[in-house]
Amino acid sequence: MTSLPNLQIAGYETLSTVDWPGHLCSTIFCQGCPWHCTYCFNKEIISPRTKGSIPFSEVLTHLNKRKGILQGVVFSGGDALLQGETTLQSMQLIKDIGFEIGLHCDGAFPSTLSKALPYLSWVGMDIKALPQDYEEITLRQNSGNKAFKSLDILLDSDIPFECRTTLSKDSVQAKSIFQIANLLASKGVKEWHLQNAQGPQFKDTPEWRKYLYNVEKNVKPMFEKFSVRI
Repeated sequence: MTSLPNLQIAGYETLSTVDWPGHLCSTIFCQGCPWHCTYCFNKEIISPRTKGSIPFSEVLTHLNKRKGILQGVVFSGGDALLQGETTLQSMQLIKDIGFEIGLHCDGAFPSTLSKALPYLSWVGMDIKALPQDYEEITLRQNSGNKAFKSLDILLDSDIPFECRTTLSKDSVQAKSIFQIANLLASKGVKEWHLQNAQGPQFKDTPEWRKYLYNVEKNVKPMFEKFSVRI
């Protein structure tokens, strides 16, 4: 019997209606992320040295019982592509069962993303800021170049995808939001969504709501799909 990929899984959502728009899916939260984003609310799954808590065999058992019910499986994280070939092998196994594959990614591994394209039916990609501002958020050098290389890979493919940007008051990405909008639109991005950073330190205020309303009013005409997810 062929051994299963040793995918390190930090969490498994058996049923989700939000992780893949328009799809009823399960979501695999893979352990490990190469970046240390200042607003991250999943810090406990950042370290790639931490072992996963859910065996991949349990995920496969659940999925085999949900054929005809679930439409797809989303690989999320952390960053699912950090585990490289192990993730790709896991995608292949799940695809062979009969499920579509979605991916949440931050663009840190463009070469692995290229290899993943044959398995993918949809991607949700984080665009954190302008390329030159990435390091302020991720605390890692060259992260902006990698992310926008990954974006170009998606733009050159025929895979449906959305971009998402997380905002908080006074963040570098909030201050440059219109420049980000112009850059994405000029590159041919069709779908972009903004979302609030999560956590008690990120307070929702009337001034912040006014800012988001102004952004939505001015940016929405630039994209086929645009929303502010509060």
